[in-house]
Amino acid sequence: MDEAARQPARDRAQRDPAESATELAKAAKVTPGGSPESPEKGLTSKAPVAAPAGDPASSSSDSDDMSDHGEEAGGPGPEPVPEPLPRLSIKVPSPKKFTRDGEDHKPEAIDRWYNSVQLYLRLQNVSQNAAGSGNYWILYTEGQAQEAAFQAAELLGENLTRDQLVTYLRERFQSSKHKNDTYQKFHSIRQSWNGQVQKISIIATDLLMHRSRLPEDTISDSAFIQQFFTSMHPSLRQDVETQYTGDEDINTVIAMAERQDSIHRSTGTYGKKQ
Repeated sequence: MDEAARQPARDRAQRDPAESATELAKAAKVTPGGSPESPEKGLTSKAPVAAPAGDPASSSSDSDDMSDHGEEAGGPGPEPVPEPLPRLSIKVPSPKKFTRDGEDHKPEAIDRWYNSVQLYLRLQNVSQNAAGSGNYWILYTEGQAQEAAFQAAELLGENLTRDQLVTYLRERFQSSKHKNDTYQKFHSIRQSWNGQVQKISIIATDLLMHRSRLPEDTISDSAFIQQFFTSMHPSLRQDVETQYTGDEDINTVIAMAERQDSIHRSTGTYGKKQ
């Protein structure tokens, strides 16, 4: 396009600026095989130029532009959702059966058996001492011990409990000396030992364990609670006995002691002189 052809368009633009862009666009022409000639310098077009179909670079650029505009308009997009972790399953091994043969002749063997079976059944959500629970425990006996367990079931009936069965086996297989030793250990348990103050929950567990190793009714509930008080640190005993009315059961008293024990530890009461 020569200069003479452009001049009428310029003249009309000066007279009517609104028509200037239209006149200049009409004045421009495309040469065969070429591209449009640029209009006057200073007039630029912001319209996007379409990229050739199938141009990967253009597609990527357009996608990036859209992403940028999206972030400006509505903020960053949502975080990718992580895949859930696979669930892990643990197969709990069955406890060893109590036989009364070989190593099971030792007085502490029945205690080990009792603890392992109790833990296993707890993990299996089996009721610990409900009516008939002793029948589950018979499944974990063998040899002489199983014969004695069957005798207990015949004697006490199908509602045999865990404690009834275990007490029967202890009386059958543990010596009187072992019972006396257990009784003495029960009364010697203390929260304060060698300058250290143990958690009262540990003391309660030890007392319950030693009580379970003795024949049924050897230590009554009230006797247990009194021994529990005796085992406590003086500061803890004072606070728990103040709350005790005489109507609470063993589990309630233990819960009371655990709450006070936690308070004493957080405030440093055990470290102060009595």
